[in-house]
Amino acid sequence: MCLMFLLALSYALESIPIRLNIVVPAFYVPLAVALSSFLYLPIIKYALKKSKINLLDNIRFPNLIVCGMLIILAISLAILTLPLVSPVIYARLILSGQLGFYSFKPLVFDASLIIAYVHRIIIGPAFEEVFFRGILLQQFLKKYSPQKAIILSALIFSFCHLKLYSAIELFVYGIMFGYVFYKTNSIIASFILHSFGNLILELFRKHYTIQIDDSTLLNLFIILSASVLMLYLFVKYIDRFQNIRVGNKDKTINFGADR
Repeated sequence: MCLMFLLALSYALESIPIRLNIVVPAFYVPLAVALSSFLYLPIIKYALKKSKINLLDNIRFPNLIVCGMLIILAISLAILTLPLVSPVIYARLILSGQLGFYSFKPLVFDASLIIAYVHRIIIGPAFEEVFFRGILLQQFLKKYSPQKAIILSALIFSFCHLKLYSAIELFVYGIMFGYVFYKTNSIIASFILHSFGNLILELFRKHYTIQIDDSTLLNLFIILSASVLMLYLFVKYIDRFQNIRVGNKDKTINFGADR
């Protein structure tokens, strides 16, 4: 109930002035969106006290190999989830013989852009990873199997964004954020994936379309195959990626935690 109230308050901060035709500065909406993230604070404080979770236990920094894999994974996810951003529109494009792709969005540095980037890359991912993975997913893992816990947390993550048109895309991202947190037991790891995922989507949000031909299909096959392969390698070998050699050849340091 408290979460629903805060979501409604967040929506009000962002949209009411616009709907009432109140003249506001250009940076108002991104600023309101950024500030609305801080509404998670009372819920986080209450949940931590109630669950007795110590977030310091989840502050583990992944090694460089895992960090690199997370960045590449973020790129792969952006490619694989492109049709899920607007499924109906994408389906219509295919039926008309076209494919949609991301293209680089020219940057115009102003207050609105800076605020939006700070929120999307730092503030938003930080609060969301603490709440949805650090608290909510951990509580679900105590009651349910890992698969069910990750799916439930992803569903709530998707719902709380209040964006019906991209609910499926958000659900897929929620699954991957949850999986990364579960396998590494690190909020830092899921934050890196979340942050770079948002950065890529911000940089390449603009779309363009091309006609489907043999060359297009070949390029698409190569891109999708590489993205799927990256996803497969990450899921299959994440445990190995977390182990690094130090000093004595028989000694390893694992940045994740066995469950």
